[in-house]
Amino acid sequence: MEEEEESEIIKETSESLKISAISPSQKIELTSELVIIDKAKFLQLKELFPDEPDESVARFLVARNYDVELAAAQLQKHIVWRSSFLPVRKSSCLKEISTGKAYIYGHDKEGHPLIVFNVRLNLPKERDFDEQVRMSVWWMQQAIACLPPDKSKFTLLVNRIDSGQGNIDIEIDKAVLTIFQDNFPERMHRCVVYPSGVVFFLLWNIIKFFIDKRTQEKVKTVLYLAGVQEYIDDEFIPAEMGGKSEYKFNVDDFQDPPGLEEPTPTSDDGSKQEDPPVEKEL
Repeated sequence: MEEEEESEIIKETSESLKISAISPSQKIELTSELVIIDKAKFLQLKELFPDEPDESVARFLVARNYDVELAAAQLQKHIVWRSSFLPVRKSSCLKEISTGKAYIYGHDKEGHPLIVFNVRLNLPKERDFDEQVRMSVWWMQQAIACLPPDKSKFTLLVNRIDSGQGNIDIEIDKAVLTIFQDNFPERMHRCVVYPSGVVFFLLWNIIKFFIDKRTQEKVKTVLYLAGVQEYIDDEFIPAEMGGKSEYKFNVDDFQDPPGLEEPTPTSDDGSKQEDPPVEKEL
């Protein structure tokens, strides 16, 4: 069904989009790491989505290898998804956030915010599927909110210490990867997986078919600590992985990004309403 809908969007876009002659490639420097090497195609896509930020238009275009029709179709699908799914607030996925299976702490050697995912804390038999999906998007919102002015991407460190087959969750992996790839293109700078043993490679051979080649190339499977240290300084590598970071996750360290906080209830006259008293159980 989704493939049929996407084909229809591409068809409609193709009919409404007249591809003009491409001028010689030119670079457009954006306010982030993105560099557009084909100005004509960028302007084509921007003309179709004039209300979208240049950064967003550029990310979808780059992710679709400068295919304007594919980028337009995906961006249109994203706008529909965004209107129905975002923003995700902490209160909607608090239980999953509280597990500490994911958190943001530090940065890689190039200055990208570092998301750490602790595989051993992912328990497929206990987690709530929809809530974990929301949690994953919530952390994405967090990562985007704390990006330095010159960065537009984050690095993901997958901590597989003490994890095993009981932590494998192909269902959630597929769902989250699809959402990230379709709605947050060009947001991940690199994904470092350590340690990458036999179990991971068996899993990787399955889930890699759900992501495009460009994203696959960003995944660095590491067998030794030195491989992690190539990308991340010891001070931000968890001690249990062999680094020097002693950070302990605290759910109170993280709140909804500015502008995404829970709305404050108001009365008819516009004044803030006080929370009703909580009745204690006897």
